[in-house]
Amino acid sequence: MLALSDKNGEVAASIPGLARLANVDIEATEKAIEKFLSPDKYSRTKDEEGRRIVEIDGGWFILNHAKYRKMASREDEKEKAAERKRRQRARGRNCHEESRSSHASVTPKMHIADTEAEAEAEAYTEAKEKKKSTSDSCSAASGKTLTVLPSPINELWDLCPDTAKRRSSKKSVKGAWGAIPAAFRPEQDELLSAYKAWLKTEDWEKDNGKFIPGLHRWVKDRQWENIPKPSRPASGLGPLG
Repeated sequence: MLALSDKNGEVAASIPGLARLANVDIEATEKAIEKFLSPDKYSRTKDEEGRRIVEIDGGWFILNHAKYRKMASREDEKEKAAERKRRQRARGRNCHEESRSSHASVTPKMHIADTEAEAEAEAYTEAKEKKKSTSDSCSAASGKTLTVLPSPINELWDLCPDTAKRRSSKKSVKGAWGAIPAAFRPEQDELLSAYKAWLKTEDWEKDNGKFIPGLHRWVKDRQWENIPKPSRPASGLGPLG
């Protein structure tokens, strides 16, 4: 139905037509349509009580079409960016080959200058690597491994209370985020807004954070898709100030 829908999420089709396209019998198609039309309390999308579609004149309307269209748009942008990178690498290889060809025809005097420049570059690289090695050795000696969190997870780490940090780690949060397909990751504003909503719930506020999970667990369970109702007025921001 997603493949058949137009830009507005409308599917102009009949049940027999859908059955032929899906290569299943009409009875199975009717059961599927009935399921999509019915409420689903376990659905991650709570709008319309979890229903997937509603009937319209001549077919159906996909309720969460905008969500899936947004996911597809993100994947399309990623593919375009990857293609640009591939073209850039190809151009770089061509330039390198041209440079090697011209280098073979230089005069001995030019070759000496190039050799001196290469020696200086190698000395600089060696000093830089030595400095990095010293820094890494210090980190290893202290027994600490620095984990850099990507945006927007870094902002989420800064936002979460100490209880959530103690029950988690940057490494586990980074791993949970990396395990989620890019198409299902929310934008930064959506992510932070959802976490703020959880911070306002009664369970998270009472008993000194007893019910606040580790941040990696919150990310792994994709809790931004299950935004709770606040237990206090919106004007009281609590730990968020």
